[in-house]
Amino acid sequence: MSRSRQQSLFDLPPEPPPKGAEADPAVTWQAAAQADRLAAQVVFNRPLDTAFHYLVPDALRDQLEPGQRVRVPFGRGNRSTVGFCVGLERPPETLGRLKEIDSIADARRLVDPAMLELTRWIAHRYLCGWGQVLESVIPAGVKRQAGTRQVRFFGLPEDFEQRLSNLGDGELPKKQQAVVEALREAGRAMRFEELTRTAGCGNSPIDGLKNKGLLELEHRRIDPSEGDDESEDGSAVREEDLDLNSDQRAALEEILLYLRNQQHRTLLLHGVTGSGKTEVYIQAIREVVAYGRQAIVLVPEISLTPQTIRRFRSRFDSVAVLHSHLGDAERHHHWQRIAEGKVQVIVGARSAVFAPTPQLGLIVIDEEHETTFKQETTPRYHARAVARKRAELAGVPLVLGSATPMLESWLAADTGGDKLLSLPARIDDRPMPPVTLVDTRNDRRIRSGVAIGRGLETFLKQALNDGGQVILFLNLRGHSPAVWCRACGQGMRCGACDVTLTWHRDRRAVVCHICDFEAQPPRECPGCGQVGLKLLGVGTQKLEEEVRKRFPEAKVLRM
Repeated sequence: MSRSRQQSLFDLPPEPPPKGAEADPAVTWQAAAQADRLAAQVVFNRPLDTAFHYLVPDALRDQLEPGQRVRVPFGRGNRSTVGFCVGLERPPETLGRLKEIDSIADARRLVDPAMLELTRWIAHRYLCGWGQVLESVIPAGVKRQAGTRQVRFFGLPEDFEQRLSNLGDGELPKKQQAVVEALREAGRAMRFEELTRTAGCGNSPIDGLKNKGLLELEHRRIDPSEGDDESEDGSAVREEDLDLNSDQRAALEEILLYLRNQQHRTLLLHGVTGSGKTEVYIQAIREVVAYGRQAIVLVPEISLTPQTIRRFRSRFDSVAVLHSHLGDAERHHHWQRIAEGKVQVIVGARSAVFAPTPQLGLIVIDEEHETTFKQETTPRYHARAVARKRAELAGVPLVLGSATPMLESWLAADTGGDKLLSLPARIDDRPMPPVTLVDTRNDRRIRSGVAIGRGLETFLKQALNDGGQVILFLNLRGHSPAVWCRACGQGMRCGACDVTLTWHRDRRAVVCHICDFEAQPPRECPGCGQVGLKLLGVGTQKLEEEVRKRFPEAKVLRM
């Protein structure tokens, strides 16, 4: 360190000017400029827990609000990068010189303050970047405005008369005057096609007015279906609410109690299969819709069947269904309608918990025990925990429905944290389906390696002879789940994942179901070198072969 630098470390700060003395105008101007600065807090789609500060140019101050995306120079190379503005504040002096925002990427915010708070909580709880959560929450079709197109709008400037008098040309030509009269009568900016049709003219009069500075041009991005309120909901036949039994009425009254008090509470609706949980949901949602509010219903992706969707559409005027098979344009269209409050009920899988409902009144999670409510990629969240937090922030009830609740849900209800509601019997006291446990340990067929034992074959024959259908569940893909050496007892395993390889007869290969590694089966054991490897176990392919062989007259389909 140089001597001059060492001395500067111990220099005393300059003394303040004495009272009554005039302040330096340059210093005063710099202090005022510093105090007038406005900075945006910006987060990026990166594993960072830091919000970066960028100065907001004067031209963008009235346009920018938290929840919009901005384009900014990022890093040492000032690479143009899109991030989310999550806050606006006066920057502290310690930040020093800041980079400026280049532009705003969205005409309006994509997330509201409540969703910003929820996504910040997710980032903190699940140890990921706030920007990563926001990037995941907003569908790609919404960010790209899929299904929309840019349209030109023409309007009269506020000082039209002043501009016209400044030209000194007297009266406008007849066609140009017709354009002006059409805009005056409409009292708003008009699309190019609408304006030419109303004024009965072509391009030339509009171009002439624009060149004279008498027309203002604005580009807007619109939805081609804008103004078309028809939807597929109208195709569903309207149905009346069903009569509830005493257990259902008691559960519904508990839910309505918290709805009417606008109070958050998590309620666990425990009901056996066929006890009428869905009807309780629907009638609770009916009350929510009557208040002019919206409801979110989360169901496992596999439960988004046409029957489930039709059931909700037969009860409510506007239902949006969000699932993984929607195209970008469809998803963007639903997103806009939900954000504008035009949708009463949102039914969807895990990601529907982020639906942009401005008037949220209730969240329902059906089959809350399903593992598909857990996101396995960044951000790794659980939809049940996120729904609980969102309901808490919005001050609305959360209903968890299941015949077999998760242990943590049951514990929360048992200890008084959540409210337990029970539906112990099926509708109309219908009996539960009979369940028979078959001990196959002494079945010679099973011990010989086949899939269908004597007991199962008896029930299959009875069902087929009665003209019924049979569903066989088996959670093992392929033909044989293990390839085993008779000599040393070693099984073939994946070198990368250390899991057993499965023999697939249709592919003539052993396959790893984790990393999709595939190889031809060896003729001898990789461990001891002995020949004669044996296929063990039963997979769906082997089961299908056996069913076709035992029941050749039956139609068989493997999924």
